[in-house]
Amino acid sequence: MPKRKTDKSAPVLSFDREPWKPIAPEAILLVAEKFEIQDRAAFAEIVHDWSCQYGWLRRVFRDVPSRADQRDIYRTLARDLDRAFQTLSSLGPTVKMKLSLSVGNREMDEDVRDAVAMMMRNESITKPGKPFEDSFDVDEFTDDVGMLKSISEYLSNSIDRQLKDGASSLPPNRNMDIEYLVAQIRTYFKAQFPNEPTGRNFDPAGLEGPAGQTPLNRHSEFAVECCRLIEPQISQSQIDAALAQLIQKERTQR
Repeated sequence: MPKRKTDKSAPVLSFDREPWKPIAPEAILLVAEKFEIQDRAAFAEIVHDWSCQYGWLRRVFRDVPSRADQRDIYRTLARDLDRAFQTLSSLGPTVKMKLSLSVGNREMDEDVRDAVAMMMRNESITKPGKPFEDSFDVDEFTDDVGMLKSISEYLSNSIDRQLKDGASSLPPNRNMDIEYLVAQIRTYFKAQFPNEPTGRNFDPAGLEGPAGQTPLNRHSEFAVECCRLIEPQISQSQIDAALAQLIQKERTQR
């Protein structure tokens, strides 16, 4: 049986300044010492900013379901809500009244207990709906379930049409988190080491290291080390690809 698709992404606020992951001060200090960065405190603040920006971009563009997954989530939701809607729509007035009186009154006072007892004898005290001002309206809730079902069906069908018309399932700017992080690190490196070469220099043939993406100059090595501070799971090949795209963009803008 296929795994049920879910969306666990949290809403992202434009002013969110939380770092992506906790970073040990010792790890930042090791990078600063390795590259002989004099102002360690300023470097730590910059790394914190990089982490906040990376986390924000990642939550916006990467940590969300694909179009296809969103379509399936809405489709499943519509199906489940339809079952609930059909069940609620089939309830009789007495059951609705009992539910209306009971919801929100788990610790029922004597008056509500008497009202429930009256309904157990099928004595009507009012029409179905809201017998008391603070009671629950089952009919209104049923209408809301039906509305959510319709909206879920609409969203599922809309996304399905987009995919059939050729829309990409993954956002085209999905890698913006890594690309922007690499660009920030590159800008910092240029300012700190103006006399160092800033070309992309990795070892794709694997001659110098087992991974096949070993950085071969200080600029590439610095990019890898700083990215590892922010997110250790970013691969060296992703950093290499981001650098290649960034350098190509710089060349076309000259």
